[in-house]
Amino acid sequence: MTIAAIPTVFNGVQYRSRLEATWAAFFTDLDWPFEYEPFDLDGWIPDFVLRGDTTVLVEVKPIVEFCDVTAAEMSVPDPTWELLLVGVGPRVLDGYCDQGALGWLTEFYGDAVSADGTEYDRWWDDACFGRWHGTESEKKNPRGLFGFCHATGSYRDRITGCYDGGSTGGDVDVLMAAWAKAKNAVQWKAPKMRVVR
Repeated sequence: MTIAAIPTVFNGVQYRSRLEATWAAFFTDLDWPFEYEPFDLDGWIPDFVLRGDTTVLVEVKPIVEFCDVTAAEMSVPDPTWELLLVGVGPRVLDGYCDQGALGWLTEFYGDAVSADGTEYDRWWDDACFGRWHGTESEKKNPRGLFGFCHATGSYRDRITGCYDGGSTGGDVDVLMAAWAKAKNAVQWKAPKMRVVR
């Protein structure tokens, strides 16, 4: 059974689905710079590009667990661009102390060779949500933005570029509250009744 996408408008932009609009509202609430459908790639149009400290291309799918087929379709010409696959919403990670994840993020390492001869490859793991702490992070992130990192690769925040020596944690309540707010921002609302007298 296929569920049809419901085109949804958020902040004056028409999104192909309510799920995409919800992610746009989530990014907006967290003050993450993004563009919707930024460009066409060979066989893939990323749903979003996050333009934080790192360029991250985002694919939105109605999934609750990692999808190898979708991940294989997400190819990029520049190995420095990272990929983020998100589903029906963020989730609390089992086995982690109060840790939430947006979805699944790529990390690069040098095992394959690109068309220009650059060695690279990527592996996927949870995109852990949080806010980085410490003196250097406070200087680099004076507004205290939240961000995300790779669960087993670099713990550097992809939004601010901050790094505090370890992965983040303890911000799952903030993550879930931001998601609930985003869902409320794009939910269907009945048209107001016009009273005729």
